[in-house]
Formats: sequence, structure tokens, C-alpha cells
Amino acid sequence: MPIIVAALFGIVALIWQLVGQVVQVLTRPIIQHLNAADPDVPLSPADAADAVERSILDFGRASGEAASAGVSAEVFQWMVELTGEPPGIEQMLSLWRRGKLDEGVLDQMIAYSRIKTEWSDFVRELAHDTMTGADAIEATLKGVIGESEGRDLFGQAGGLDEQWSTLLATAGNPIGVEQANTLYNHGLIDAAQLRSVILHSRINPTFEPMAELLRYHYLAPFQISTALKAGTVTAAEATRWLLADGYPADQVAATVKGGSAEKTATHKSLTEAQITEAFDSGILSEAEAGKQLQDMGYEAGEVEWILALYNAKRRLAAAQSAITVVRKQYLAKRITEAEAMSELVALGVDPVAREDYIAVWTVEQREELKELTAAQLGAIYKKGGLSDAQLRSRYESMGYSSTDADLLLFNYGGPAPAGSPAASSGG
Repeated sequence: MPIIVAALFGIVALIWQLVGQVVQVLTRPIIQHLNAADPDVPLSPADAADAVERSILDFGRASGEAASAGVSAEVFQWMVELTGEPPGIEQMLSLWRRGKLDEGVLDQMIAYSRIKTEWSDFVRELAHDTMTGADAIEATLKGVIGESEGRDLFGQAGGLDEQWSTLLATAGNPIGVEQANTLYNHGLIDAAQLRSVILHSRINPTFEPMAELLRYHYLAPFQISTALKAGTVTAAEATRWLLADGYPADQVAATVKGGSAEKTATHKSLTEAQITEAFDSGILSEAEAGKQLQDMGYEAGEVEWILALYNAKRRLAAAQSAITVVRKQYLAKRITEAEAMSELVALGVDPVAREDYIAVWTVEQREELKELTAAQLGAIYKKGGLSDAQLRSRYESMGYSSTDADLLLFNYGGPAPAGSPAASSGG
């Protein structure tokens, strides 16, 4: 029986729930229509206070909205004053540090935040940062502060004390790996010290053996080329070294060929000079000299040009020598101007050049005339070969003044100059 009664009550409850849902569905359009016809729901007091803070509503109207919800004007005033948030803690502390607001304003801003005012002193401490854990380690490592102080600062920065020793031991950078390899090569550090440098670098341990290979250095291309020119390495060795350095095969071939060619250039030039000198001296004929030059690797056109150059050089030297002989004969007056001109014509000298030669030589010929010295003229005068006037004129033509000419004349037995002691005594 109780089971039947419980079942009946359950059925009744279910029916009642279904009836309520049906009533809601049926009455909802009626309620919505009535609300739309007479909208009278006021702003909540909180929304009204926020509207005043945002200057959307004035205080009087917003206060009326709040009053319809049962909030008095005095309480609403408090709600307006409580509305809004201050800047964030970090921003307000930044303004305080920069002196843009004093401590009283800062406290007021903290009070308006969600932080309880009893924690204001701690909030002000947040305005200042302590050095980081890395800074504390670096300062200790550089000896700026002692290890005890550094360890305390490390802890203040949030570092775990049990990690201090490990971080201190691994802090700082070693010298460069390449520099360490150079020191090792010079015997300034040992292998263990070199490995320690590599270990403390940023190199992955997998590649540490490769880092040790950096102690080997290789010749630069210009050094290889110099060695090749000097004959201290073979072309094959130079080729292998350059290819190992990663240079393209065509560039390697060009470099090695250039070095080899330069190495033989001096000997080739010497041999060429000997051949051309022998040809220039008439020891070798043109055909013989040409064959030897071709045997050295010169092209036929190059040989023709070289021998033509030496032929011209030889003819020029002979012509200059002959012109020099003509000049000497003309200056010595062994040949006349007409004969000198004929000789130049025979040598094939250009007509304009012939005229220039003769004009210059004529001037030289005049300058080559010998003149008697002052002593020679005086001796001739004493022998009666010159008169007083003639000797005085010759001295003046030589550049002597009239006074000096009279003195020279007197020196060789002529009359005493006027006004001289000899003239006064009648000597």
C-alpha cells in the first residue's frame, strides 16, 4: 500500500510540473507584450553610479533611478565615490618612483584597488627591484662582492641556495676556442687546459673532438702560390691543398698554372735576352734566332715582332752613331755645312730633322771657338803684336771693366792708369 501511495504522489508532482511549464509558455507572450507597452524597469543602483562616473547621466537623474530601487541619495553618493578602479599597481608604483605622485596619493590609490590597506607598506616595497640572481653571481665572480653577500643577494632574487655553487662554478665565459688552440700550439697551455676551455664554451660535447682540430692551420691561397713560385712545392701538392680548402677545380687549375708560369718566367726572360742579344750582335742570323725563340714556345707572329723590334733598335743605334760622327766633323770644321747635310741625307734622316741638326750644330760650332786668355793677350802685347787700344778692347770684350782693362794693360808694360801713383810720379 505505501508503495502505491508514493507512486500516486510522484505522478501528481509530474503532472503539476508539466502544467507549470505549459502555463509559462502560454503566458510568456502576454507578459512580454505588457512589458513592451509599459517599460518601467529602472537602472540598478550600481549601473546608475557607474553612469555618473562615466558622465553618461548627471547625479540627479541617476540618483532618481537608484531611489526607485530603494537607495537613498546619501548611500547613492557613496556608491558613486566607490565606483571605478585606480591604475594598476605596477603603473602607480612607476609614477611614485618618478615623483609624479606623493605617498599620500599612492596610499589613496592602493585603497581604491582590491588590495587591503593593511598591506600598503609591502606594496610600496614592490616599487624597487633587487638585482637578479645572475647579477649576484656575476658580481661575486668578478670579485665586486664577497661570496657570502653574493649568496644572500642570490637568495633575495629567488635563487635556490642549493643551486648557488653549481651556478657559480659554471658562470662566465672562457677564452675563444681558436685562441686556446693557438696557446696550446705555442705550448703555453696543456691539453687538459685546452679541453677545459672547450668544455666551458657553448660547444656541444658531441663536437668537442672537432673543436680540438681547430689547432691546425693551413696555408692561404697566396701562400701556396708563393711556395709554388719558389719551387718548394709541386704543382700536384698545390692542387691537392687548394682543393682541400674547397676552391672550385677551375680556379685551382688557373692558380696553379699561373704560379708555375711565373716560376719559369724569369728563366724564360733570361733565355730570350740571350738569344736576342746574340742576334743583335750578329752572332745569330734572323732565321737562327727565330727558330730558337719558337723552340721556347713563342708563336711565329711573336717571333717576327721581337726580331723586328731588335732590327729597328740596331738600325737606330747605327744611325745615331753615324750622326754623332757627322756632328763631330762639322764642329771641327773638317766638313762644310753642305757636306754635313749630304751625309745626313745619305743616312735617311728626315728633312725637317736635318735642318734642325744643322741649326743646332752651327750654334755649337760658334760656342766651340777658342779664345786667347788674358795672359796670352798680355804676352802678345809685350812682343808688339797688339797696340794699347787693341789690347784694352780685347780685355773689355772678355768682360773686364775699363778700369780693370787699364790695369791689365799696365801690368804688361803699358801706360799707367790715370790717377795711379805711377802716373803721378811720371813713372
